[in-house]
Formats: sequence, C-alpha cells, structure tokens
Amino acid sequence: MLIAFFSNRILLYKHLRCCSHCYRRLTNSGPPWNVVFFGNDYVSIAVLNALHSNQQSDRPVVGRLDVVYSSTRHSLGWKGGKAEGPVWKFVKETAGVSGTEWCDVLRDGPAFRDAHVGVLASFGKLVPESVIDAFPYQIINVHPSLLPRYRGSAPILHAILNGDSKTGVTLATMSRNSFDKGKIISQREITIPRDCYSLELSRILSKLGGDMVIEALNDLPIVFNKASEQKGRVVLASKLKKSDGVVHWSEETPASIERRYRALSELMSIRSVWGGTSVAFIGLVSDDRGRPIDLRPGEPFVALVDRHDPGVVWIGCKEGCVGFYNLCIGSKSPINARQFQQGYLVAKLPGDNVVSQLFV
Repeated sequence: MLIAFFSNRILLYKHLRCCSHCYRRLTNSGPPWNVVFFGNDYVSIAVLNALHSNQQSDRPVVGRLDVVYSSTRHSLGWKGGKAEGPVWKFVKETAGVSGTEWCDVLRDGPAFRDAHVGVLASFGKLVPESVIDAFPYQIINVHPSLLPRYRGSAPILHAILNGDSKTGVTLATMSRNSFDKGKIISQREITIPRDCYSLELSRILSKLGGDMVIEALNDLPIVFNKASEQKGRVVLASKLKKSDGVVHWSEETPASIERRYRALSELMSIRSVWGGTSVAFIGLVSDDRGRPIDLRPGEPFVALVDRHDPGVVWIGCKEGCVGFYNLCIGSKSPINARQFQQGYLVAKLPGDNVVSQLFV
C-alpha cells in the first residue's frame, strides 16, 4: 500500500511537471516558434523549404527548425542498402538544421527541446500520442486533398485516377491512433490543370501547403482554437499496388487509360501483355494523329506519317483507342512504333504469317 501510494505520487509529480513545462512554453513565448518537421519524400520537401526559407527571412515566424525523417523505401533514393531520401539529404546539406531518425524517436521517446509545434507532411507513419503531446501546440498535418475526401497515403494519385476537376490542401490537427481524421485548421481549393501528371500536381500542392503552414504559424494559437470537425462524405485513398498499372483493354475507355497513365506512369510501369511477354508503354499521345477507328480491344495499329516518322502505336479499348510513342517489350530496350511494326507486325519472309496477336 505504501509503495503504491508513493508510486502514484511520483507519477502525478511527473505529469504536473510536464504540464507546467508546456504551460511555460505557451505563456512565455511567441513567434518565432521552434518547429519540428516530420517528412520523408518529395512532397515533404516543398513544405520543409518553406519553413527553412521563412527561418532565414528578415521577419521569421520559424525559430529553431529540427527535422524527423525515416530511412524506409518510402523515402526513395536507396544506395548500398541505405535510404538517402530528399529530406535526409536536406538535413545533411543544410547548416543549422538538425535531423533525427524516426526509429530513434520511437526508441528513446520525444526529446524536442523547447519545441512549440510540429509540422507533418507526407510522413507515412502513425504518430503516437506521446509524440503529439510533446508539443504545446501539438502537430499540424499538411494533407494534399480536401479532407475528408481522400484520407490515406495516395490522395494525389486518386484525384487524377478518378478524373477530379478540383482538389486542394488541408491543414489539420493530428488525429490520435488514426490517419487524417483531425480537426480542420484551414483548406484551400485549386483547379487541377488539364492533362496534369501526378508529380506536377504534387509540386503544386506541396508549394501551396508550405505557404499555408507559414500563414498558420503567423496566427498561432488562434488557428487551433478555430479548428472544426471534418464534414462531408469520407473517401479513402489507399496505397496503390503494382497491379494497378495493368491496362484492361476491354473494360477501360480511352479517358480512363489516359488518367491511369498520368497518375501512375512516373511511379510504376503502365503495362499489358503481348504474346505472353510483359510490355510497358512509354509516352502517351495527346493528339489524334493517325487515330484509327473500329479497333478491337487490345488490337494494335501503327500510324506513320512518312518514312522518317517514328510513328504511334494505337491500341483498341472500350469505346475507342489510345496511343503511345514507345514500348518496352520484356527486358529489351524501348522501341518506337515503327520498330514495333517492323519487328512484330510485318511478315519478314514471303509466306510468313503476320502476327495477329492482341494485347491482353
């Protein structure tokens, strides 16, 4: 009984001391704020650059800037088994910015000296309550969609895949034990540019997110006091798999195949099968040059303007066809449409049968 009594007193003392420490940081400080940034990939970098640029400005709202990153395949750029992603490189190359591995934070617990607020962008990790509560103003989540639409790890890809005309950026509080369910601090909508690819849209949204974070830091703590619950229909944006790059010619229209290409081709191969061999398509045709009519789903047709033209490979699909400039068959080097026609569609000797296979 006596041991339990003193143990409870010790826990209470530690809790009050932590709360008192956070209270002093809240009441005895103002801009510039000490910020800890959580991020990994190229979407993260624009937000991190915005924070660092503000820190170096004449009237900064960012004081000390620390960075937390994780060495995983999500951060890209593996060399010799070690991840050297863009955030990792930023930390190593930028004077005055210290970095901490996420695994060290989990192992040793949060030790963010005099930090006021966290900023998280495309981090890809579930942040425990102990880390969230280490900040008097907790953590701002920068999410590239208009929440609650596209909660999850791939909102930009899903926006293009689904043919959305609008998207945007949401700043939200960090939700506990879940992803992207926090209260909304601010939102900004944009029109998705015509024929936009995923990396281009990522750059647009991450730049916008960086600007919004600086605005939010200027208005601390008012922005947290005005944060509101998410409203509207929840749409999930789950991580996409390699199989999502496979084209199903009899089921997809030209518009859906083009959206798939613009969403995924910079991250994975958009592919099909020809004669039992995997084929990746390179270079989507955006005009109607030589576009045929009445192709069967999966049927190829090579359009050539003249004898020097590398050509276009048109492939039939549901309600039309879609064109590509180059193909990569199996493990071979990419070939253009003319080379595909000469190597796979034209009889090489008199009496040879012209290959009549379809893409499947």
